[in-house]
Amino acid sequence: MNQLLLMMSLLLITAMAQSAEYVGDQACSSCHPQQLERWRNSHHAQAMALPTPETVLGDFENAEFDYFGQISRFFRDGDRYLVETDGADGQRQRFEVAYTFGVYPLQQYLLALPNGRYQAFSIAWDSRTLEEGGQRWYHLNPDEPVRAGDPLHWTGPYLNWNSRCAHCHSTAVEKGYDPEHDRYDTRWALINVSCESCHGPASTHLQWAQQPVAERGADSGLLPWPSQTGTELAPCAGCHSRRGLLAEDQAAGRDFYDHYQLRLPKAPLYHPDGQIRDEVFVYGSFLQSELHRRGVRCADCHDPHSLQLRDEGNRLCSRCHDAGHFDSSRHHHHQDGPGAQCVDCHMPATTYMGVDARRDHSFRVPRPTKADSSRVPDLCQDCHADRPAGWSNKILTGWQQGTAEASRSAPHYGEILSDGDPVELQQLAVDPDQAAIVRATAFSLQADDLDAVGLTLASEALDDSEPLVRQGAVQVLSGIPLPQRVRLLLPLLDDPLRSIRLLVFEALLELPENGLPPALRSRLQRVEQEYVDSLWLNADTPEGRLKLGGYYRSRGDGAQAETHYRKALEMNSQLLTGLINLADLYRQQDRDEDAQLLLKQAIALAPQEAGPHYALGLLRVRQKAYLEAAGHLQRAAQLEPQHWRYGYTQALALDAGGRTADAEARLEQLWARFPQALPILEALLEFARRQGHRQRTLEYAEQLLQRQPDNQALRRWVESLRAQ
Repeated sequence: MNQLLLMMSLLLITAMAQSAEYVGDQACSSCHPQQLERWRNSHHAQAMALPTPETVLGDFENAEFDYFGQISRFFRDGDRYLVETDGADGQRQRFEVAYTFGVYPLQQYLLALPNGRYQAFSIAWDSRTLEEGGQRWYHLNPDEPVRAGDPLHWTGPYLNWNSRCAHCHSTAVEKGYDPEHDRYDTRWALINVSCESCHGPASTHLQWAQQPVAERGADSGLLPWPSQTGTELAPCAGCHSRRGLLAEDQAAGRDFYDHYQLRLPKAPLYHPDGQIRDEVFVYGSFLQSELHRRGVRCADCHDPHSLQLRDEGNRLCSRCHDAGHFDSSRHHHHQDGPGAQCVDCHMPATTYMGVDARRDHSFRVPRPTKADSSRVPDLCQDCHADRPAGWSNKILTGWQQGTAEASRSAPHYGEILSDGDPVELQQLAVDPDQAAIVRATAFSLQADDLDAVGLTLASEALDDSEPLVRQGAVQVLSGIPLPQRVRLLLPLLDDPLRSIRLLVFEALLELPENGLPPALRSRLQRVEQEYVDSLWLNADTPEGRLKLGGYYRSRGDGAQAETHYRKALEMNSQLLTGLINLADLYRQQDRDEDAQLLLKQAIALAPQEAGPHYALGLLRVRQKAYLEAAGHLQRAAQLEPQHWRYGYTQALALDAGGRTADAEARLEQLWARFPQALPILEALLEFARRQGHRQRTLEYAEQLLQRQPDNQALRRWVESLRAQ
């Protein structure tokens, strides 16, 4: 009932926002001068601007920058700011700066290209002080040359402002992409992140404010402060998260999960224990934290108008935490300086875009014990890089003697996520004391090892009140057999949140439309329209085209699927998933030679990625080149040993190629490491039965029966084996 009331209030808020109009920040000045003044100097206010002497920070006095022999020149022509550099064709051209983009610690410049495109130039201005190493031009990819045609070139898809940046640097953006002609008509209500980005369009509020106080109603015409709707982080989360855009409604009072699909904290975007790795911003790490679970909000530490921290250094943390205990060498074991700062141990920073250090917001206790074994960072070595591996673990163990941390018996959730033990993941997924995003991730990581217990737990989680837990459950259940999938997931076609509905529809794409009852077909078609709309909204990105290809393939339209896969590869010729998916389409169409060429191309592009090796191995199995297939599958297993299915498939290929003893030995290795992976046990059982080894057959059959006690046919067979 509470969730229904919340959704009704959000719908009312959204309708109110849609009926009002945007009026601009100056209209706020007469009543809110202090808030407006704090905002004017903020990163939000300077998120994007027209180029003027006041807004342009970079050196445009005929400055030059040499990037692996490619000279770019920055200069002015009257009031115009210009860049002379290599264009999409590799030829030197002049481009006018259309807008400044950002302010600190770097400022980029948007250059106009044909068909309404704006691109963020990859040579940026380091706006830090000289003492900090700034006041210089630098390239975002300094280690190796990025030339025209590369997807990371400044004219490529990943520096396109319309698709990658616009929604979070301006207010009420409408992308306006025309896929038929591949052009944009992008518009916004206000050029920067204005007051109305968070408070909603203010025309109705102005009318309310102009009335005599006695005649004003309770509804001020603005979106209520999020704490009143239970969505405290919604105004911030839409931009300060790694997420997929599902719909373009930018009303700040919206429910996040009705407009975005949050990326869960797992590889490759995060380290295996959930620490930030790629450019994931803040929301995904903050949702993991104990602070979030206890009700801490962004505005508790950051002024919502200036965006500045509410205090400096450890004094900020001491607003809530006892300084006498925590801001003391007895706690942090360091002398005054960097090591004594709370953030250095509990919010380690990762530097993005060359100069932009951003802190992990999961607020963890340092645990270097897992750094060596689980491919996770040891933050102590950020400062003590000269120390050997394992050094910090010994130091912390000594410090923690007699503390609550030392007596902690249960592993930290990060250790469970990184280890990937199926039983521990199951326990973590249903632990009510864990954050919803942690539980969701624990569910999603069980996809390769979902046993009967995991299936039951995930099925029950489909009714969880937390959207993220439902998301994780849907994701792990998307890989079970279609009849089970249909039975479990169909009810969620009516989930109140779009992100869940679309995940469910995607999981049911294999469901044939013919023969469905009219009521069910109607429900599917309604969600299908939402799904297709979200795909076309992102059709200007390689990833969006890839999903469109998958959709049309599921509908039996191979020609359209190929068109979209090829469009994705036209945008990014190095897109491995595009090469693999197109190759799989060709396999389905009996075009094995074309498929093989694509997969070899993928391996040449990324020899250290397991996916292309696995796909080529499967293709060679289909072609009955079993031993060659086993080589590719072995390589996939070497690159990603945590995925048992690679080694399992390798063993089957070895057996088909006549090397049964090697296959059996490989399966025994895998079974010792992955005792929850029943297909491995079933294969060992079949090998023993086929070779006439009664005792081994009985041993494997008894192990399988322990895991499938309700399998009556198996029970009868075991009894017959015992009787022999």
